[in-house]
Amino acid sequence: MKYLYTVLGAIVIAFCTEQLMVRESLGQSTVDGPPWGRDIPADSRFVLIFNTAAVLDRETDLIWERKPDPFPRTWFDAQALCNTRILGNRMGWRLPRIQELASLVNTSNADPALPDVHPFLDVASTIGYWSATSSATDINSAWIMTFSGAGAFFAGGGALPTPADRNTSKGVWCVRTDIPGTDAQ
Repeated sequence: MKYLYTVLGAIVIAFCTEQLMVRESLGQSTVDGPPWGRDIPADSRFVLIFNTAAVLDRETDLIWERKPDPFPRTWFDAQALCNTRILGNRMGWRLPRIQELASLVNTSNADPALPDVHPFLDVASTIGYWSATSSATDINSAWIMTFSGAGAFFAGGGALPTPADRNTSKGVWCVRTDIPGTDAQ
């Protein structure tokens, strides 16, 4: 068993080293710190990519659709849409986890409650956006994020994650990531 842990440890170290080398060869800074641990200035946090069809969030390394899908869909249809999405000639899209959607929330702003300097288009503040995260208390529900209301974050109607029945129609905002072996769905 000790040998197995040694081998697994070596594989993890090799993988992380390879990822750092790939990032450096692409000109991506590794000095900024690990994803989700960075504090990127607002004016340089987001970068338009894929011919301006998508947005790289340098703070989390997530790639978002620049413009969420305009048609509300059930959770099941949202899953199918993201899993088959081709944007910027790229596949590999998925529904985001609720924590990933929440990473875009700026509680100081309203309608939509997004960061001060963002390149996103047509983000509705009145509808919730589906996440891939299921509710732990109701098998028929999944978490949504609504991007409304400044100052009311945890008090009656602000930008607060809430569960919703999977058969109701909500917004869809697909995401990509380079984390191998993860399946948020």
